Amino acid sequence: MVKRAIVLFALLMAVSCQQSSESKLIGKWSGKGEVTEAEVDAAIKQRGETGEGAAMMRQMMLNTTMDLELKMDKTYSMKIAALPMEGNWTLSGNKLELNPTKIAGMSIEDLQKQTGAPESSGKSMFFDVSSSFDELTSVPQSSDDTGTLKLRKTK
Repeated sequence: MVKRAIVLFALLMAVSCQQSSESKLIGKWSGKGEVTEAEVDAAIKQRGETGEGAAMMRQMMLNTTMDLELKMDKTYSMKIAALPMEGNWTLSGNKLELNPTKIAGMSIEDLQKQTGAPESSGKSMFFDVSSSFDELTSVPQSSDDTGTLKLRKTK
């Protein structure tokens, strides 16, 4: 009986710690992209942009801002530059996953059908959570991911 109580207590503590960690993430976050000129140049070259397209891409990459709100019901709303997104989030250890369900008010499937957006537009974003739960740092998922997004908790 004592052994069963100890196992039950250990499970309860594990669940309680996870919920406590998640509750520390609830709120508003803000930040901007950190990208070097060399990374911007490489991305422009890789995408074959020239002239005005290249200038617009450079401006966007160097000045990307992000606002994120993580909600208690495990959903989020986010704006990257002026692009609104929403979806669901999960926390596993110190890894935060944002799984988009809508971009610019459209489901991922509708967005891809109507605009020809690539499949990658619906992929999850991953962030490392600092041990103090006050900073999120993006984790690249492919060689196409340029720069880093760093977010700080604002509320």
